[in-house]
Amino acid sequence: CLALLISTATLLLCISGCSDRRSSDDVAKELNFQHTAQDREVGITQSMIAYEDNYAYGIHYPSIGIDGIDNIIKNTVNGFADSFISELGSYKAHKDEELAIFTADYKTYLISDSSDHKYVSLVFEKKTSVPKNNIHRDSIRTMFFDLNGEKELQFSEVFKSGAENE
Repeated sequence: CLALLISTATLLLCISGCSDRRSSDDVAKELNFQHTAQDREVGITQSMIAYEDNYAYGIHYPSIGIDGIDNIIKNTVNGFADSFISELGSYKAHKDEELAIFTADYKTYLISDSSDHKYVSLVFEKKTSVPKNNIHRDSIRTMFFDLNGEKELQFSEVFKSGAENE
């Protein structure tokens, strides 16, 4: 009876202590998602950070201070997170090295034209890593905003036709 008790206790200790996974707090300390600030950055940095059992993401984005533009940016970064989670489907990370990771950081560029209009170019640098599915992808998403008009500009409003040939 004593041998059975010792065997059971040893088995329970091994099961609880021999896992390939660390706590999400331990993983969070190592990932340490940080925004890389630049000189004369437009807006105030906001962050969306999540650590889950099978994935983690860190998304940084600016709050410009204009509600309409800020809502467009917030909806865009929410879309980044939703797309990443959707892409994972039923993905399971059995080890810390298998954790799926998505990061998005940004740069802003303020431009003024001769009529005192102010424009902001917002460039997101996105990185996706899903080790078990062998996905390692970098991409860029660019957005343009007219601060005076308080709206997002489409590429056709920013670039003139044929500009690539000049």
